[in-house]
Amino acid sequence: MQRKKQKKLQKQLGFPCIADDSGLCIEILNGWPGVYTARFLGEKATQNQRNEAILKKMENIKEEQRKAKVICVIAYYENEKFMIQKGEIEGKIAKEPKGENGFRI
Repeated sequence: MQRKKQKKLQKQLGFPCIADDSGLCIEILNGWPGVYTARFLGEKATQNQRNEAILKKMENIKEEQRKAKVICVIAYYENEKFMIQKGEIEGKIAKEPKGENGFRI
């Protein structure tokens, strides 16, 4: 997140600003794709294409090594003060997509 952008927007708009960033972090791949999750295949790639690329990259990875987490950071800025919170959801990369929107248990 860029604090400079939040400060500028708050000054221009005259009200508090909220920004967030999140990503899928795969342990065995050193946190890849991380903050690039939505664009590691380019701006026009679909969610299904990203899911398939991740599955391909992990096709030979053993079950116990498929640990991953989604990390989200949100920042609130008002009157020269930042409040920043971070949340994490731990899980693992499935061997195939489930459900209608990607990976669901």
